Amino acid sequence: MAGPTVTLERRNSREQVSERVPPAPEREKRYIYNGDPPPRTAPYVMRQNRRATRRKHSTFNLVVMLLGFGLAIVVYVNNVIAINRLSASIGDLEKKLMDIQNKNEMLRSEVSRKSGRERIGTIAAGQLGLRYPSEPPVAIDVDGEKLQEVKEQ
Repeated sequence: MAGPTVTLERRNSREQVSERVPPAPEREKRYIYNGDPPPRTAPYVMRQNRRATRRKHSTFNLVVMLLGFGLAIVVYVNNVIAINRLSASIGDLEKKLMDIQNKNEMLRSEVSRKSGRERIGTIAAGQLGLRYPSEPPVAIDVDGEKLQEVKEQ
């Protein structure tokens, strides 16, 4: 394969000279395992490898950080789920509380309605045959000594 030719120009103080330099031969891509490799005929110098740079973060630290981050995400999601469950149970308990309070209020109103004097008076007169007294009540004085005598007997 013939590669392109390279033209170099050298500038002298008086004249300009152009020289044609043949391109460097391409390196063969196959390897020879049973003998010496062919000699290099390239007119250029091979560049040295770059200096090895030290990694800023070790692989172990990176894996540990990723695992920690994943664990933090799992804990966060678990907390969100637990909070949602608790808020749902709080809503249910508040509904039950409202139902119980409404039932208590209904029972209080029923008790106050059934314990009215007029209702008790009509039931006592109709079902039990009781009546209101026609005379006002009379106060009775009780002697303490006689009361003791009666209790002892």
